[in-house]
Amino acid sequence: MSPVSDLEAVGESYDTNSGTDPLFHRDFVRELMRGFLGPAGDPRDPLASPLHADLTGLGPVYIQVGGDETLLDDARSLDEHARKAGLDTRLDVFPGMLHTFQMAVEPRPRSRRRHPPDGRPAPPPPRPLILPPYLGLYDKPK
Repeated sequence: MSPVSDLEAVGESYDTNSGTDPLFHRDFVRELMRGFLGPAGDPRDPLASPLHADLTGLGPVYIQVGGDETLLDDARSLDEHARKAGLDTRLDVFPGMLHTFQMAVEPRPRSRRRHPPDGRPAPPPPRPLILPPYLGLYDKPK
């Protein structure tokens, strides 16, 4: 969903969609990438940037992106790069939508039970599952 694949934030949609995307402005994304890469990090490092990585051999790629978000060209560039690597890709652009619009959909019936529409408080969450250490999940690598 709406990938940040251009770690340099040079895509044209940073300009063309700057008036419709309230969050992902070029300077904001570059600051996020500095935090992700560290002070000496290279935004073209293939270990960090999928646009500069060899994607050969990866499985199918499905990308959804909003047509009004600044990350639109990131999605298009990733789709193009994946196709050139021979991957089966699909890019769906949703006109008028913003970043992670998929999370703003109507909740499913199961979710409605957790948040009743009549204003009553939601029931308490279920007790956490505690896994015993003998399953090996807490073993430290040797």
